[in-house]
Amino acid sequence: EGPRRALDRAVTIGIVSAFALAMIPLASLLYEVISRGIPGISLEFFTEDARGKIGGGGAEHAIVGTLIITACAVVISVPIGLLAAIYMNEYGEGKLRRALTFFVDVMTGIPSIVAGLFAYALFELFLGPGIQMGIMGSIALSVLMIPIVIRSAEEVLKIVPNHLREA
Repeated sequence: EGPRRALDRAVTIGIVSAFALAMIPLASLLYEVISRGIPGISLEFFTEDARGKIGGGGAEHAIVGTLIITACAVVISVPIGLLAAIYMNEYGEGKLRRALTFFVDVMTGIPSIVAGLFAYALFELFLGPGIQMGIMGSIALSVLMIPIVIRSAEEVLKIVPNHLREA
């Protein structure tokens, strides 16, 4: 074989070896999590509350809290996103449309920690320091959801034919 094939084979072996070396800690971690976690998974884990328990308890409160916060975020985000998408698709022209498109693009790249800090700072500003409310999580999640809803709804509205739109 020529020098190019030999170099290609050596680089391929090096990459596969590096990948295998990197997978060893991941496989070890996965084995430990599964082997220690399987005994704790049961129906009681999903249906039992952890209220008043020092050790153990279930995940019911976490599951219900996640569903409530997500539902509140959807109630906030979907109407705002749909209205913005309809405006951008049907009526938007000029500076306002460009500004809205710019802000949607910027909001798409917001890290979740920044959204969480924004929600916390907003509520702390109005309600005082040390405030803990579930709606803060909904506000942070809706800040992350709004640009996705706007973009998705805008793309769906673009594919609607004009004769259906006018009807």
